[in-house]
Amino acid sequence: MLNLKFTEVIKSKLSTIKKSSLMPLLLAVMVSPVAALANSPSTSVADSAEVKLALGIVHKYRELRADCRSLPDEQKSMCFYRLKIGNWDYREAKLILAKHKLI
Repeated sequence: MLNLKFTEVIKSKLSTIKKSSLMPLLLAVMVSPVAALANSPSTSVADSAEVKLALGIVHKYRELRADCRSLPDEQKSMCFYRLKIGNWDYREAKLILAKHKLI
C-alpha cells in the first residue's frame, strides 16, 4: 500500500512541479526510488511499483519533451537543459519497461 500511495503522491505533484523550474530537482529525487527498485528482490508488489514508477517517468519525460518544442526560443534552452538532467532517469525507466516487456 505504501508504494501505491507514494506513486499517487508523485503523480499529483508532477502536474504542479512540471510548470515550475523545480523539474530538475524532482528528477534528481526520483533517481533513488528507481535505483532502489531496480536492485530490490523480484516480487510482484515491487515489480508493480517499479513498472508504475517507470511508466510515470517515461510519460512525464516525453510530455516535457513535447512541451519544449512548442516554447519560444529563449525558453527552449532551459527546457532542454531540464530534459538533459532527466535523461538518465528516462533511460533507466525504459530499461525497466523493456525488462518487463512493456516497450
